[in-house]
Amino acid sequence: MTSAQMMTPLSQKQRRWFFNALFIMFFCAVPVFIFYAAGYRLDIGKDETSIIGVGGIYLITDGNHIDMFLDNEPIEDMRVFRSAAYMQNVEAGLHNIYTNGVGVQTWSKRLPVWPHIVTRVESFNLPKVPQVRLIPTYKTSENADIVTDEFNDLFDFASTINTNTVTLASTTASSRLANPEYLYLSQRFASSTEERLQVREQVERFAERFTFESTSATTTLATTSKQYGDIYLREEDEEVYAGYLGQESKKPEYFCITYTTDVEVIRNYGEHVLDSLYKIYTDLDLLAEPTKLCRSEIKIDRLRQTVHYFDFVPGRENLVLLQLDDGLYVIEVDDRSWQNTQKLYGGVDIEVIVEGGNIYVHDRGYILEVMMELSQ
Repeated sequence: MTSAQMMTPLSQKQRRWFFNALFIMFFCAVPVFIFYAAGYRLDIGKDETSIIGVGGIYLITDGNHIDMFLDNEPIEDMRVFRSAAYMQNVEAGLHNIYTNGVGVQTWSKRLPVWPHIVTRVESFNLPKVPQVRLIPTYKTSENADIVTDEFNDLFDFASTINTNTVTLASTTASSRLANPEYLYLSQRFASSTEERLQVREQVERFAERFTFESTSATTTLATTSKQYGDIYLREEDEEVYAGYLGQESKKPEYFCITYTTDVEVIRNYGEHVLDSLYKIYTDLDLLAEPTKLCRSEIKIDRLRQTVHYFDFVPGRENLVLLQLDDGLYVIEVDDRSWQNTQKLYGGVDIEVIVEGGNIYVHDRGYILEVMMELSQ
């Protein structure tokens, strides 16, 4: 056996020394780990060194083509999970977040970050120019869409994504085949129109039969509702509200806020959030420490216009589709700081339906599918 293969065990004195050294290292490291896990960091500045609280932001976006910014700085040092990003070590306090990209509208939010808490938020960025697909009345035998010259003139404000098209003048009557998709959607829009006329007639008959002595009395003549998962939408007194029906422990984060004082709630979330809290809680002044408070419903911003139609954006329980006086809008349920509102399609005399996970508009005799994403 060579000398290189021989190993001499440590002496008892050496083992005791190593054990004491490791124990001291462990004893000193535990408070540091606890301090770090609790969401605090040592901020070494030029003038002084201080301890700051940090948290995280989990931001979900529409896709990889979206740029993300935190406090006007591009977000680069982050963990990317498909179309989401996790920003860690964010200093506690108010932060401005916004997302944008080429050809899409800007989404922005101002949110408070709390120590050792991850704030979750979801953005959306609609195309600046409406992206539409014409549902043609006729197709050719080669499955080409037959488009009229009038259509191109009427909808020059939008970007049409129909790729295989021919003009009406270049086809003959015998070569035009009825489009089943158009026939089906025509029936859906006709049915929708009939239902609206029936509701209108019922309201008019109600008004003729009854009168109210007091002008302050109010009543809801018709209430409609929609539901997607555990989130519902309801209409009352010309306002649309979003509420939650599921387990309280799974309630979306935007229904809840961290309450400290009235002033802090207004600064962090907005006065409208404080007003909605006082409708549920009457003893907020008795809370002595930061407390998580949740609301049952959130009012959707209708931009001081009349709501003609509302529904969920297909596949998104946090986004509401509102047809207002001047067009079709997408509005987020999340009202922390404000509700982002983006116009999806402009038009005064239009009809809207959501069918098969798609959004359709009937405008000036044409049926269009309106896209939520920018056509690549």
